[in-house]
Amino acid sequence: MSHLPQKFNNSEVLPASAISPQKMAIARQLNQDMAVVQANEILAQDILNKVASLSELEAQILAHNPQAQQRADFIIKAFTYTSVQKFK
Repeated sequence: MSHLPQKFNNSEVLPASAISPQKMAIARQLNQDMAVVQANEILAQDILNKVASLSELEAQILAHNPQAQQRADFIIKAFTYTSVQKFK
């Protein structure tokens, strides 16, 4: 165990080129872009889950009331259209 370092040297200085303002700005922008992409992926998955739930409800409703086909289709299409508008 004596071959492991006993203390850490936190005083190492990074070269100035490693933390240039341009690189920091690029890193910040990349971080923001990645956060937006991740949020959109979560939103898209949520929308898909909700459409699947609506489709299941539609099947249950139509089993009891086949005349509701047009209204059920309209509700699903309206939800999908409204959801897609969030991505534009």
